[in-house]
Amino acid sequence: MIPSLLPLPVLELSTTTESYGHKYVFLYLGGFLIAIGIEKWNLHKRIAINIISFIGSDVRKVILGFMIATAFLSMWISNTATSVMMLPIGIAIIKQLKDSPASLENENTIFGKALMLGIAYSASIGGIATLILSSLCFMIDIKKWKKPLWVFQIFGTNSIFLFVLSGLWTKIILRLRFDLEGQSISGYGYLYKTLFVPIGGDMFGSFLFAFAHLVGFWLILLWLYRKKIFINL
Repeated sequence: MIPSLLPLPVLELSTTTESYGHKYVFLYLGGFLIAIGIEKWNLHKRIAINIISFIGSDVRKVILGFMIATAFLSMWISNTATSVMMLPIGIAIIKQLKDSPASLENENTIFGKALMLGIAYSASIGGIATLILSSLCFMIDIKKWKKPLWVFQIFGTNSIFLFVLSGLWTKIILRLRFDLEGQSISGYGYLYKTLFVPIGGDMFGSFLFAFAHLVGFWLILLWLYRKKIFINL
């Protein structure tokens, strides 16, 4: 196999690799090789243990952390390669958690299905974000269509700060506890059930909840933009 790859560094790369296969084959092959390397040196176990120690053993937080990490990675590399890279890490997380003997259901199986679906769904989200952001960058920076797209341009002024701010906001509001109908729920659940469910119901309440966060963060960035405050992290 190695002698067959000798023409690659000598001849033109784009024309030579066409004889070996489609470019997407190499893309997937690279993702598979990275995943095998991660699993070979037990890097997936180290990452899994660090994720649990940082986020905690709460299954909802673990799934949320995986979805955020997968979506962020899939913005820069392909969805398939990201999913293949996150798969051994997710399997290692599932093996670290133990099934509760007090219940009849197998929590590991349920958690494993939810985690795998979360990884696949968030990889698609990150891929869509790549298309949207690339299109906006093309229209704003190349075509100079700044006035019609100034709403989206605000998000790009302090994007890293927004990423950190949204993570801190989520972490803080999940730790806050409120009493609702005799049950202790997180701040996220309290806002959702008391403000948005009465307005939009179960069907549109989650959409209004997400849209309210989007508008709130945009207003913060708009204020920073008008004050000429650009935070570099």
